[in-house]
Formats: sequence, structure tokens, C-alpha cells
Amino acid sequence: MMRMRLDAINGRRRLSLAVLLPLLAASATRAADGPPAAEQAPNLIVNISAKLAGAIFGSSIDRQEPVRDRVLKAEVFGSGRSVGSVTAQLAPSSDRAAIDLIMNTHFTARNTGYQGPARLHTLHNADIEAFKRIYLDADGFHADTAWSHNWSNLDLQGVTTRFRGPILDHAVSRLATRKFEKKKEKATQIVESHVDQRVEPAFDKDVAEQFDSAERSFKSDIRDPLMRRGAFPDSVTMSTTAEWLTIAMRLGDAPPRPPIPPGATDRIDFDLLVRLHESYLRTAAKRMFAGKTYSMAQLRAEFAEMTKTKPQEPTDEEKSTALTFAADEPVSVRFADDQVRLTIHTTLLAANGREYPGMDIGAIYRLEKTTQGVRAIRQGDLQVYPPNHVPGTPLNSRQISQRALLKRHLGEVIPPTVDLNQVTPPESQKKLGTLVITQAHAINGWLLVGLAQSEVK
Repeated sequence: MMRMRLDAINGRRRLSLAVLLPLLAASATRAADGPPAAEQAPNLIVNISAKLAGAIFGSSIDRQEPVRDRVLKAEVFGSGRSVGSVTAQLAPSSDRAAIDLIMNTHFTARNTGYQGPARLHTLHNADIEAFKRIYLDADGFHADTAWSHNWSNLDLQGVTTRFRGPILDHAVSRLATRKFEKKKEKATQIVESHVDQRVEPAFDKDVAEQFDSAERSFKSDIRDPLMRRGAFPDSVTMSTTAEWLTIAMRLGDAPPRPPIPPGATDRIDFDLLVRLHESYLRTAAKRMFAGKTYSMAQLRAEFAEMTKTKPQEPTDEEKSTALTFAADEPVSVRFADDQVRLTIHTTLLAANGREYPGMDIGAIYRLEKTTQGVRAIRQGDLQVYPPNHVPGTPLNSRQISQRALLKRHLGEVIPPTVDLNQVTPPESQKKLGTLVITQAHAINGWLLVGLAQSEVK
């Protein structure tokens, strides 16, 4: 999932990037009109609408805050309230992602200025605007220096003094009032400059710190685990138009051009669109599994880690049963005709203290839209056969036993149905509502998944 809280006067701000930063991790490429694809052929493309990006970065502001200042030799103390919002807009950029953060807030404070025996009680109203452009490219996070301006107004609400006698109290009060009116314009200018001096550097510092923190989280939670498996993209490029933020990634060899069939996205309603080519998964699987041996317990643990689920305690049979994956193509994937074809290729099965020739384990899923989202329905049972098996050729007793064992152990990894309904942001991003999966299609080697932002309840 990104919330910013801005204290317009004292400069304390926080920016959470838990939702978006895992995608904002690299360089950029030129974007076309509409949901753009990269010039360099990628095999994983993510498009984020300006609406969703604005919701991720934007926030409302309503905060109480103390005031302490020095204006024309007067020590000023008080308490204020900032009410407003932060909005985010995508800025056109062909070589990196560019996002403008804009804060508009109204600040009201009741202050007391102490100068000599007089106490001037004022009402400070200010309309404040701050602006900062941030960039993301291959070298990480960059930003222009923030700038701000405000329009302040100071109204004198009354004057008191430390004198108890009415004569001195009245005289000093009148003098202080005349002095305030005479220097009001200059005092207002000073107050305005002080507001900007606090807002700008605090804005710069906070955004830099929060991006650094988010990048560390990204590396530990996303990049490093994928790097260990060889599934992190070899290249990542980014770009923005006024309407779309595009992240284009490539793993292994680039897919054939054109990357996306013309008109393929026309029937998908989305705020976020993921386009995954089968070559990405084939390359990732080869780097993860080619020629390696995994016990069923290890495969279950690996699957649980990748899907962020809690693994079950492995049985003794799962610990002693192992598969050796083919070195050339351990897993083959095909996306076409709204179907996903998955085949696991093995060269050896170890079970019950014996070794057996490997088998191919395959399944075909059909993507169907439901009232809640999309369901992938397996067409028939798991297909478990020896490599290069000729359809209709009967299996021997040993192969039948192997097939039964593999079906039993891989039934959870390759289940009969998979429901793809929604993505719920983390607790810190409740304002985003829920991302509902509206469509999923398999077309000419590509899997296209569209998600739309629902209303916040």
C-alpha cells in the first residue's frame, strides 16, 4: 500500500509508502497515451491511474499544534489548528516517475505576544500552500527542493498589561495598540516568512526520511526474497503521464512484440492494471527450480512464504518425498483463450526410500468472471504422466502409484479453484478502500488483471 500528515507550522509530517513503493523501485521509459507500455519490451507491466495514485499519496489534515515565535522583539506563544488536505498529481515524465505533492491548509491560532509590560492577544489566520516534486528512477528517490507560500492575517483581539492600576494599564494598552497598528504590515510579513521557513525544510527532511524508510522495507520484504529466488526483474523502468504511472519490468528474454495485443485492455475497467507475460514466470521458475531437488515439505514451505500464508506442520511422508525438477524447463506456463496452462516437469521422484523416473504434472485453469471478482477453475483432474506420454497409452502399476502420490501432495499447490476477488490494503491505508478485481484475461501469452478502487466504507 501511503499517508501524509502535514503540520503546516511546526513542520512535523509523516509519509507512509507501504502500498505503492514495492512497485516504485526503478527507472523510467517513455509512455504513450492511455495505459502505456514501455519501448523496451517488458514482460511485466503495471499501470496505476492518477486517481489511485492521488488516493495513495493524498491525505486530510486536521491537527492542533503549539505556536512559539519571535516577532519584532516580542515573544509569541499560543495554540493553533491546521485544517486542509494534501493532494498528489502525476507529472508527465518519460525517463522517470514524477509526482507532485501539494498541500493546502488553513491555519488559525490564538496567540499572545509578550513585549515589555504589554500582552498583545492576536488571532492569526493563514492560508498555506506547499509544493514538492518527487522522482523515482534507477538510482532511487530524488526530489526538488520544497517551496511554500502563505497569506497571513493578524487581528488584534485585545491588550492586557502587568499593571494593576487602571491609569498605567490604560496608558500602556493604548500605546501598545497604536504600535501594533503601525507595525502590523511588517509583523505580518515576518510571520509569513517564518511560516515558510519552517514548512519548507521540514517538508524536504520528512519526505526524504520516509522514502528511505520505505525503500529499506521494500528491500527486505520484496526485493531480497525475490533476489534469492532469482525472480526479481532484471530491469525496471518507470514513466508518468498526467493520467498514468507505468512500471515496466523484464525478467529474462523479452517477449515477442507487440507486447500487448491491440485492444486487449478495452474491455477491462481498472484503476490498477497488471499485465504479465508467460515468459516472466518461465524465467523465474527456471532460476528458482532448474535441476534442483525439493522435498514436499520444502515445496509447501516455499509456497506458503510466497503467498504469505502460514505453512502447516509437514508430515514424515512430506519430508521423505522429494522431486527433482527438469534442468531445461522446470515449469511451463501458457496464457491463451482465457485459459492458464501450467505444467511442472520433473526428472526424478524419491519416495519410500526408492527413486522413480520423473513425471509431468499439469493443470488447465479457465478464467471466469463472477459477481465477486474472477475465479480460476481447473478443467478436470491433475494431469500426471511420464514425459512425452502418448495420449491413450496406459500407465504401468508403478506410474499409477506415482500419480496417486503426486496428486495427494500437490492438491493444495494446484487446487481445483482459485478465487481472485479483491486486494485489501494494510491498516494504515484504509482510506484506499478495497481494490476489487474486475477482470482477468489470458490472451496470446499475456495474463491481464484489472483492479478498481471501491468506495471507503
